[in-house]
Amino acid sequence: MGRAPDPYATDSLLKLIKKEAKLDHRDLLMSCGEIISVAVMADLLESSGIPAETLCLDNIGITTDSRHGNSQILEINPASIVAALNQGKTVVIPGFQRRT
Repeated sequence: MGRAPDPYATDSLLKLIKKEAKLDHRDLLMSCGEIISVAVMADLLESSGIPAETLCLDNIGITTDSRHGNSQILEINPASIVAALNQGKTVVIPGFQRRT
């Protein structure tokens, strides 16, 4: 989505909170930029005639531990991604999205 001063760039979003903000707040804010990017990308694909499916949060199938700012992947279940691909869709997923 770009870099600051672009309004929805992650850098710009992070400037909305203090540098010493809690890590879970920072993670949540960074995920917002990712969700915006996914929506824009999927819309661009669809407007070009490419079927797209967006998957966020629990729909992605990634489970991590609960360490904000430095979580580790514990499990990946690609079922929802594979299902969308089997329907002929391009899957667009954001970063910073997982469940614990």
